Amino acid sequence: MTAQCQHTHADGRRCKANARTGRAFCFFHDAESAPARAVAIKAGGIARSRKAAVLDVDRASAQLQSVADVTGLLGESINQVRKGLIDPKIANAIGYFIGRSVEGARAGPNRSEAGGVGSNHQGRCWQGSMTRAEGKVEIR
Repeated sequence: MTAQCQHTHADGRRCKANARTGRAFCFFHDAESAPARAVAIKAGGIARSRKAAVLDVDRASAQLQSVADVTGLLGESINQVRKGLIDPKIANAIGYFIGRSVEGARAGPNRSEAGGVGSNHQGRCWQGSMTRAEGKVEIR
């Protein structure tokens, strides 16, 4: 079991982090970690100040009219993340929106959200029907 950091805060609370192996303090409170901590802090600031990688605004919008379109966008997004062309957070958002579109397709045309889940910028909604067959979910 890893020992708890021995640092005590000004208000008397003890640090809840695990101590470094063979040491009494965690990375943040170990005096010998100061140079490495300074490098980590600087690197974190640099990473935070970088703009997220996004696609050009001139690029055509994805038209999601079929399952093949959705699958293609997912595959394209995965490859763009792998190549560093888009930020993983953007790809995560794409996955989230596609998931919401699938939920909307499951709900059918009588869903209550105004404009529909998965609406694109032109107000159209990717609509479909879902069936379960042999343990698979199929979107049409």
